[in-house]
Amino acid sequence: MRDLLEALEQRPFGRIGWVTHLVISPRPGDHRLVEALALLPGVGPAGEYAAKQFWKGRRVPGREVSAVNAEFLDLLGIAPEVPGDNLIVRGIRLGGLEPGTLVRVGPVHLRRSTTLHRPCVLFRSRAGALAFELAALGWRGALFEVLNRGVVRVEDPVEVLG
Repeated sequence: MRDLLEALEQRPFGRIGWVTHLVISPRPGDHRLVEALALLPGVGPAGEYAAKQFWKGRRVPGREVSAVNAEFLDLLGIAPEVPGDNLIVRGIRLGGLEPGTLVRVGPVHLRRSTTLHRPCVLFRSRAGALAFELAALGWRGALFEVLNRGVVRVEDPVEVLG
């Protein structure tokens, strides 16, 4: 595990990246790769199971959009749809962003949530024990709040605004 952790830490992360994959989960455990996601403030991806919970009064604050690093998935050989995160981003260390950090994904502004993106038992069963251990060390990614309505697409630029 130490070698993998060092490999991740030596990656050249910066303030600019891009979306490599987008995932929507219309039902629990059903993760689908898509080319575009419509994001709604206070809700998250339109059509997402978790977004539907918002309409039922069961919204989890700060958990509108989940994101993970493509570098993390690549290193472990995990397919992008396996964890169920909405955004797969390359070039920016998402877990290293401070809460409140603003990020632009295509035309949509997101704010890094104060809610931590911790790995759970379900993540462990999907991605494996090694991924779970690395995720617990801050490589799970980040959760975001959606600040404006818009559609994000695969290959959209991602930029840390501050």
